[in-house]
Amino acid sequence: MIGNAQKYTLAMNMKLEAVLIDSSVIQKRVEELACRVAMDYGNDPPLLLPVLTGSFMFVADLARKLPFDAPLHFVKVSSYGSSTTSSGNVVVSGLERIDVSNKRILIIEDIVDTGHTIKALLEQIKQKGPRDVKVMSLLDKPERRQVEVQADYVGFVVPNKFVVGYGLDCDEHFRCLKDIYTISEE
Repeated sequence: MIGNAQKYTLAMNMKLEAVLIDSSVIQKRVEELACRVAMDYGNDPPLLLPVLTGSFMFVADLARKLPFDAPLHFVKVSSYGSSTTSSGNVVVSGLERIDVSNKRILIIEDIVDTGHTIKALLEQIKQKGPRDVKVMSLLDKPERRQVEVQADYVGFVVPNKFVVGYGLDCDEHFRCLKDIYTISEE
C-alpha cells in the first residue's frame, strides 16, 4: 500500500505503482556502504563527488555515517530532461571548479542506468589527473546498460522499471519520498 504517497500524481499521467525499496532497508544498506568505504580508504579519505540532483539524499545519509571528514563537492550531470528515458546527450557542469589532480575521488550517483552519464563523467575526471577514481551508485539497472561501465560500490540492483523517491525524480517530482517506488503510466 502506498498510503500518503498516493497524493502524488503527475500531470504527465504518471503515478506511484509500488514501494520497491523501503526506507529502513535503504538506511541499512547506506550504513553497510559507509563501512566498506571506511575500510577501503582508511586514513586517506577520498573527495566525495556526488552527482546532483538525484544523489542528494543518499550522499547526506552516507556522509553522516562515514567515520572521517571527507571533502565534498557537487557536480551536475544530466541526460534525462523531462523524459523517463536517457537522451544519451550528457551535460556536465561544476567539474571545472574542482581540483581533482592527484586526489582520490569517489563519485556518488543515484542510479547507473544506460551508463552514458557515468562514462562521460569518468572520462572528464580522468582527464584532470586524479590519483584514483571509484564510483558508488545507490541503484544499478544493468538491463538498460548501453555502454560498458561498472560501479565499485552498489546499493541495490533494480529491475528495468522507472524508479523515483529518495532523491530520484520524474520531471522534478517524487524526489522527497523516503522510500523508492516504481512508477507507471496511467
